Amino acid sequence: MSNENRVCWRTPDAMYYLIIEKLQIKQLEKLCSDARDEETGGILIGHYTDDFSTAIVTEVTPPPADSRKGPSWFIRGISGLRQLLRKRWIAYKRRYYIGEWHYHPASIVEPSSNDMRQMTRIANSKDYECKNPIMLILGQKVTAGDRSMRAFVFSSNNNAKEMFRINTEPIISNSHISQMRLENPT
Repeated sequence: MSNENRVCWRTPDAMYYLIIEKLQIKQLEKLCSDARDEETGGILIGHYTDDFSTAIVTEVTPPPADSRKGPSWFIRGISGLRQLLRKRWIAYKRRYYIGEWHYHPASIVEPSSNDMRQMTRIANSKDYECKNPIMLILGQKVTAGDRSMRAFVFSSNNNAKEMFRINTEPIISNSHISQMRLENPT
């Protein structure tokens, strides 16, 4: 799939990359617009490259039915997620949980201390089996029509790294990053 069909991020040290298909970005746009002035969220489903340096998001979920939300808070429910993830795991193209997304109804997007604690717990949880979960936070659309988005990767050593959007994506060969194109963070 070409870069025009994907949105890419990386950490400043180029240790981690995130690729989200634009179809999933459109789905996130709709879910955020539908939420209006309340927070919302769901999970990110996809896969990693063999070296675990790149998370590739192929699916985003809407908030589970048992989620709770308000103008400045969101608690993601679990209803139906276990069955969905089991179905993705046994599929021919195996996919699995790789992180969380949520929407803050504000133009400036800052992760809360609760956001950071939750993702650190997930990175250290045997229940999730996700050593480097991704957190994607989306904000309201700004005047130019673009929605603010911030991405973070967490590790089990309680370290969170922000990822920045890049204009090109890593070249992935045989599920590994074989070389990198010249990139300019935006």
